[in-house]
Amino acid sequence: MARKTLEALCTDKNANGRNLAARLKSLSDQGNLPPTFAGMSHVLRELGNIGAHGKTDRVTAEDAWTIDDILRRVLEYVYLTPLTLRDALKRLELHTGDD
Repeated sequence: MARKTLEALCTDKNANGRNLAARLKSLSDQGNLPPTFAGMSHVLRELGNIGAHGKTDRVTAEDAWTIDDILRRVLEYVYLTPLTLRDALKRLELHTGDD
């Protein structure tokens, strides 16, 4: 499910590439993900690969919590942080009267 969510994020942000790794790189190159979040998204993709394709390795409960945490942080950065900034700038404008 995390990989599908990353794929949807890439589609929403018009990231190009023939696979998820390339699309995540495109997302970073476009400036939608700074280096730390780009790294987090690649870890998420790799953990997802283990879950989807791992023949001997299994995703543990602890891995699942890590996947959930990373996914939430990436989505929050991409979608909520800009809204938080917009709202903060509006509040600042109320105090300074700037247009």
